[in-house]
Amino acid sequence: QFSRHIYRHEEGRPSVLKNDKKALSLSYYFLDHPGWNPVRELTAEEHIFLLMPLRHTPTPDRLRLVMQHIKMREEYSRSSNVIMERFKKITHHRLLDQESGSRWNSEFGDLFEFEEQNLDRTNLSKETLYKTVESFIREKTKKKKIEVNDYFSLWWR
Repeated sequence: QFSRHIYRHEEGRPSVLKNDKKALSLSYYFLDHPGWNPVRELTAEEHIFLLMPLRHTPTPDRLRLVMQHIKMREEYSRSSNVIMERFKKITHHRLLDQESGSRWNSEFGDLFEFEEQNLDRTNLSKETLYKTVESFIREKTKKKKIEVNDYFSLWWR
């Protein structure tokens, strides 16, 4: 997903396609790795992260595989997980679209997976992800100091 946002203005999006291919390869590697069970080894959130490349490059077979993993997770945990339920709902919509040939705009569906958060930005700069993204933006923009609003202006341009 990061590469989709970073390279979204690139003509033809070859960098996105290249990163999608890498992400799919890694997902399949870990999902098919003998003796390793992502349902037992990962949290629900980590498992979703591992499945995202399959869902972001949807085919009926990939989406069915995602749904199989969701079902295994549900059977293993025996309890409801809000994030997993939302992930399942959007994946199910995408699978129906793929099978029926309709074009529900599933890119926007991702926006509805997670509840809106009222985030406190005062301590944001202390987060590891913030520091990583800040370093990337600083390198790309050659700025010495990055403000929170710089993220949003770079994100939406």
